Amino acid sequence: MLPVYVVHGNTGRFIFWIYVRVVAIMNRNLLGKGWAFPISPDIQGNIKFSQYEKSIEESVRIILSTSPGERLMRPDFGCMINEMIFSPNSPQAITQAEHYVREAIIRWEPRVILKEVKGAADPGNPVMVKIHIHYEIRSVNTFFNMVYPFYLERGEIDSQKQLG
Repeated sequence: MLPVYVVHGNTGRFIFWIYVRVVAIMNRNLLGKGWAFPISPDIQGNIKFSQYEKSIEESVRIILSTSPGERLMRPDFGCMINEMIFSPNSPQAITQAEHYVREAIIRWEPRVILKEVKGAADPGNPVMVKIHIHYEIRSVNTFFNMVYPFYLERGEIDSQKQLG
């Protein structure tokens, strides 16, 4: 149990506010701090760090962009969505992509409660599926959304633009 700080002459609401504030700060510290992704220098030339909610978002992106087998010490880490490159942009492929994303986040990111994963074809780009991810951070009870763009054909569109 956390100590409740008592200020002389306060009301019960003030004590409650301090208690909730201390719990929120302590819970937020549980979210973590680490190197930002992608690794880059900050203004002083040191390695840039990310913390709290940003750290979780970056962690989800790392999980989704890593294929199982890429990490030597954890060969099962990652998301199988990258196996879907060159799949047709069909409702079945989108459903399979949603399944892979849901499975990977539930398995590898214990700090979040996954609320919804919804894929949709991008009308402006026929080889891209936008995957909308809605999650709640367990320790602070806040909700976040992110969109993960997944390209069904790697590099083809960029190559066509470069060749003119």
